[in-house]
Amino acid sequence: MTFRPLPVMSFLLIPGLALLLWLGSWQWARYQEKMAAAEGLDVSESYSLDIRSADYPLQFAYSTFEGQSVWRSFQPVEACLTNGADTEWCPDALVFVDTGLVQGLEPDASLVQRLSAPDLTQAYYVMQPGQRSMITPADKPEDRLFYTSNAEVMATALGSPSPEQALILEPESIIQFALRGDEAISRTIANPFADISRLDNLPPQRHLGYAITWFGLALGMIGVYLAFHIARGRLRFR
Repeated sequence: MTFRPLPVMSFLLIPGLALLLWLGSWQWARYQEKMAAAEGLDVSESYSLDIRSADYPLQFAYSTFEGQSVWRSFQPVEACLTNGADTEWCPDALVFVDTGLVQGLEPDASLVQRLSAPDLTQAYYVMQPGQRSMITPADKPEDRLFYTSNAEVMATALGSPSPEQALILEPESIIQFALRGDEAISRTIANPFADISRLDNLPPQRHLGYAITWFGLALGMIGVYLAFHIARGRLRFR
C-alpha cells in the first residue's frame, strides 16, 4: 500500500475530526449520565443527614449549568443517612456532600469562603458518579479539582479507606455563587444536580442520537478523505 497525503486537506482534517469527536463524546457522556440517574440508584428516595466527622478539605467537581462553568463544592464527611422509614444507614466510606455551586473557570477564593457547612435540615439524594469521556481534562487532585463528580476518585485522592464505597449526596436546594465585577452575589435555587432533568429538557435518547450523528459525521469525513485520495491516485492498496 502506498499513501501520499495531500498536506492542506490532511491539515484541515485534524481539527474537523477533533471537533466532531468532542461533540460526540460530550453527547455520549450526557446520555450515560442521564441513563445512570434514571436506572441506577433510587434517587427518588431522600435521606436526612447526620454528620459524625468533617475533617477533610472541600473538593471541587467541574460541571456546567445554564451555559456557565460551575464547580460543585463537595464537603467530605463521615455520616449516617436516615430514610423516610427511619432506617439508618452509616456507610463505611466518605460521603461527599454538595455545599454550593461556584461559578467560574476556577473556584474563586472569595466565593469559596462564602460556602457554609452542609445544611442538616435539607433532604439529600444519593447520586450516580459522573462519566468521563475521551476529551475530559485530567483531574488535578493536588489542587482538589476534578472534572467528573466521582466519589471513588475523590476518596482515593484523599487516601480514605474503602473509596469504592464512597457516595455523592446532593441537597434538594443549593446556593449558587458568582462574581459580578468585584461583587459576590448568590441565590438559592432548586438543585439541578439532584435531578438530572433540571439541567435541560432533553431525554437520554436524544443525546444518544446526537452522539451517533456526530460520530457518523466523523466517519463520513474520514471516508471522503480516503475516497478523494484514492481518486487522485494518492492511496493505492497494491
